[in-house]
Amino acid sequence: DALPEDSLVARARSATPERVAALLAAFPRLGAMYSYLRTLFGGESGEGGAGGDGGAALRLPDDARVALAQHMPLEEALWFWEELRCGAVDTVLTERLMRGEAIGGDRGRSNFGTLMERLGAFEAAGA
Repeated sequence: DALPEDSLVARARSATPERVAALLAAFPRLGAMYSYLRTLFGGESGEGGAGGDGGAALRLPDDARVALAQHMPLEEALWFWEELRCGAVDTVLTERLMRGEAIGGDRGRSNFGTLMERLGAFEAAGA
């Protein structure tokens, strides 16, 4: 059976870098599916984030990176920061942290040691 054209799955399968921001606006829950998006648009070198090689930058325009930073779990955005990084993403993440948004998640990437490593990476990069 064919998927409905306007379904999240059908639209995600045919996504292009230029359409990711609009797709996230239509389906904000796609932000929680970052692992799928990174297989489509790069960023999958090593584990990325803390303990990895820093990950390759995503092949996405800045507006898509910003949309991801707004919609994905904060824990994931911090973990894969190097892949998402642009000035506007840094601003979005800073605002989310300043609002006191909870970092915790279900992926086990928000323990104290990992968060300290992330802070060190941000500082080393001048973020």
